[in-house]
Amino acid sequence: MGESLSFPKQEQRYLRLAVDAYLDDRNNDAVDLFYQARQIANTLTDLQESALEVFCEKACYQEAIDLFDEIIIKQDCINATNNWIQYFEDLADSYSGLEEAYNNEKASKIPYEFLDLLTSADFSPLADDLPISPEEFAEKIMSTDLLNAKEQTLIYQNLQSLPFDEAKELIYILLQSKRIHLIFQTDLIHLLVENQEKGSYYLRDWQGEKRLVDFADLKLATDEPAFKAGVGYIDSVYQDDPFLMEIMHQEWLLFYCAVYPFFDTLNMKVKEVIKGLTEIMGHVKAVNDMKYQKIRTIRNLIYDGIGGQNDPLNH
Repeated sequence: MGESLSFPKQEQRYLRLAVDAYLDDRNNDAVDLFYQARQIANTLTDLQESALEVFCEKACYQEAIDLFDEIIIKQDCINATNNWIQYFEDLADSYSGLEEAYNNEKASKIPYEFLDLLTSADFSPLADDLPISPEEFAEKIMSTDLLNAKEQTLIYQNLQSLPFDEAKELIYILLQSKRIHLIFQTDLIHLLVENQEKGSYYLRDWQGEKRLVDFADLKLATDEPAFKAGVGYIDSVYQDDPFLMEIMHQEWLLFYCAVYPFFDTLNMKVKEVIKGLTEIMGHVKAVNDMKYQKIRTIRNLIYDGIGGQNDPLNH
């Protein structure tokens, strides 16, 4: 038998009509059509992915960038941000005009009403984006199965909705597990730091080794001096190439969060890491330095995800 048929998402028809109306300066009609797309989409994520794709189909690249920026702003965990960055980079591979639009740095074009309809969680109920039931939540926490990115994001959202005293016990159960991605571990640590958690705890580093961490000594990863130094270095080096600057900001965020709070154990300077990331992304053949091999391994952990063949936690 042949492969099963793949049907387009239902909301795409309305999104295409909405963008056509927008291009004809019929914004009121466009709002109605975006709302209809919102009503029939299975999840907010489905709606947003479809909208980004339709904007690119119609060569509305600046509008796609505006929507993507708003989606990223509204993410509340690094794991979800990582998923969106990867999706957007895949789109840029398919639509060359998207990268060109990034380089041109034009002003925002998309009307605010569109952004609100496409990113606000307050409109229609989207079943798959709602918190999972307490029974399913407990089952996912205690299971021995590997957690995929969506499951980790759902767990994070549920933890946020709980009183911290209840969430804390579940966070520690997850931190003991080998089932979570390094990025998700950072999201969990952030929940503890944001709630002024005290005491010490053993956490796994990127090599799978347990290291004692004092939560009282931690800041959020994005507030750490080393992370900020990296952002400043990227801004100074790539100021003439805004698209590459954006990509490097994303790469640096994910890399730092994968090694947080153990950046010092790399025994590398911030500039060395960023230069290594740049060369590895550019597939430079001469990357034989042991430090760069270390960077490559960590980057593989980020993008392969837990369960990947490069994951030291599986060995």
